[in-house]
Order: sequence, then structure tokens, then C-alpha cells
Amino acid sequence: MDQSPQDKTQTPTELSPEMGGHWEVDTGNSVHVWDLDVMTYTRLPGPTAGPLAYDRLEMPITRVEIWPSVGRRFFLWFDDPVDPLMEQWRASSTVATITPAAVTATDTPETPEA
Repeated sequence: MDQSPQDKTQTPTELSPEMGGHWEVDTGNSVHVWDLDVMTYTRLPGPTAGPLAYDRLEMPITRVEIWPSVGRRFFLWFDDPVDPLMEQWRASSTVATITPAAVTATDTPETPEA
């Protein structure tokens, strides 16, 4: 199923490797932006979410163990941008919704640290 942000008539219940486009995966505590056209991931933590390394930075996905699906968790890997010998991983909370993203993660401004 090929969906893109321009096709707002259908909202997927899951993402897959065959899909393209930019997607917002909302877990209730954070929004996770998936750019499947270039295979990047960005975590945008909500006010109640704990901070993680590389939040708000667009990271190249190296592999996906579990793809996002409403009602389930996802699990992915990306290379550490500081130490090329290390990988980082993200395991999400339960996915509430998957919607087309209005902008890519790099268009989302970083929130200054308090």
C-alpha cells in the first residue's frame, strides 16, 4: 500500500517497508516522525515524556525490528552520530495513531533547553 502525506483520505493502521511518505506516529507521550522516503526517524517528546539521547534530531534508520502498528509498540535501530561503532535503539510506547505528517522532522524547530 503506497501512501504519502498528500493522500489524506486514508489513515494507515500500520507502517511497512513498502510504504513511502512522511508519517507521525503518536504514542500519547511523544510523536515519532518517520520519513520513509529517506528512512529517517525523529522522536519529538511530549511534556510528560522523559528525554532520550538525540531527541528532536533526524536519525537515519539502520533497521526496524517491529514496524509501527496501532495498538502495538515499535522497535528500531540507528547509528550513534558521535560513536560510529555504537548503535542506538528506540522501543516505543503503544502506538495510538498514525497520520500523514504535515512537515518533515527537519522542518520541526528544536525547542530550546530551559
